[in-house]
Amino acid sequence: MKRNTIFLALVAISTAFSVGTANAGTSNKNDGLAISNAKVGLVQAIKTAEQHVAGNATHADLEHEHGKWVYEVEVVALQSIMDVTIDSVDGKVISVREDKNDHDSSEHED
Repeated sequence: MKRNTIFLALVAISTAFSVGTANAGTSNKNDGLAISNAKVGLVQAIKTAEQHVAGNATHADLEHEHGKWVYEVEVVALQSIMDVTIDSVDGKVISVREDKNDHDSSEHED
C-alpha cells in the first residue's frame, strides 16, 4: 500500500511538472508539449524501469537526447541508484547505468 501511495505521488508530481513546463514558455524542446507525442506514457515508462532493475522509482523526467524524446527514470535497486533510459516511442529500455553521483551524496546525508 505504501509503495502505491509513493508511486501515485510520483506520478502526480511528474504530471504537475509537465503541465508547469508547458505553461512556462515556448521552446523547441519543451517536454510538457512533447509528452503529447509520446506513444508510451510516463506511468508505463516508470513500470518498465522498475521491473527492469527490480527496484522502486524515485524520479522521472522526459528529456530530449540525441534527437529523440526519452524518459529518464531514477530507480533505487538494493543499495544502488540506477538511471534507466526508456524510449518514449516504443517503451524499450535504451540504457541502464548506476548513478554514482546520487549514491555518493546520499551516503553523506544524515
